[in-house]
Parts: sequence; C-alpha cells; structure tokens
Amino acid sequence: MPPPPVGNCTKWSSWAAQNGAAPLGWHQVQITLTAWDDLAVIVDTFRVDVLRVSYEPAQGTPVLCSLGGADITPRHLAVRISDFASTVTAHAAGGAQVDKSFAFVMKPGDTERLMLDIQGLDDAGTYHWVGLLDLLVDNQRKTVAVTSADGEPFVLHGKAADAARYGWSDGKWRPLSI
Repeated sequence: MPPPPVGNCTKWSSWAAQNGAAPLGWHQVQITLTAWDDLAVIVDTFRVDVLRVSYEPAQGTPVLCSLGGADITPRHLAVRISDFASTVTAHAAGGAQVDKSFAFVMKPGDTERLMLDIQGLDDAGTYHWVGLLDLLVDNQRKTVAVTSADGEPFVLHGKAADAARYGWSDGKWRPLSI
C-alpha cells in the first residue's frame, strides 16, 4: 500500500479514492453553500437517500488518520445512515445537539458551511448514498442532490472483513490497538 499524503487528514479522501478505497465506519463531508447575489435562500432540511446497501464486509486493509482540533463549523449535522431509516440531527459547534429547527435563511451573496459527520447505524457491509438538501428559492421548492466530487453517490463501508487497523507512523504502516 502506498504512503498517505503529507499533511493533515483532509487529503486522505482523494488519496483513498485514487487507490480504490472508501471510508470505513465514519466519514466527514463538508458542503459550502453560496446564495446568488440577487436571491435569498431558505435552507430547509438535509435528508439522506440510501440508494443501495450490500451486506458483505468490505475487503482490504483498514487505515486510519488521527484527527484533532476543535470543530469551528457553525452548522454541524450528525448523519446516521441505516438500511431502514437514516436520521439527521443538527449540532452546534462543540457538539451539543440543537433542539430547534435546522432551517436558516441565506441572504443574497451569503456563504455557509455544513459539516456532515456520517456514521452507519448498523453493520451493513457498504452503503451507497446521496444527500438531499431541500431549499426554498424565489418562493419555489428545490431539492439539490449532494454527491461526491465526481457526481457519484458517496460510499461508506459499515464493517470490514479484517478487524485489524493500521496507522501511518515514522514512515511506515503500523498496526493500531483500538
């Protein structure tokens, strides 16, 4: 297996995809929204559509990149994917669950970031999913599909055939005790 990219973990997703891999158990996706200069937008809800689930464990070698630091994203959504019913819960920066509605208004030209923390609810082998962002634009309901950078559904492996995990340390892959 080739060495991972230098720097922080944000480069690992594209590196993994280039090597034929996908996230295992947990994944973060950042979405940046910008309202047009002449229209206000109401961001109503974020939903998940699981398109396909397979129940065989993922093959390959699980590797981890240790994340650190504070979450300063003002809009954080915990997404729990399931083959039965997925849930999306709004959280404030720092992790506290928000009891009020997720909906918010973007004035013309505003930019917002959403951080999605995606995790499988059960141990299904692999989830293929897309996000659905429900908007109100110029008094018209619109739904925008949120997909991977190449326009394909996101892939999240729920479990792996191999329980061992590896991390990059001192220039080589080393087994991790989890």
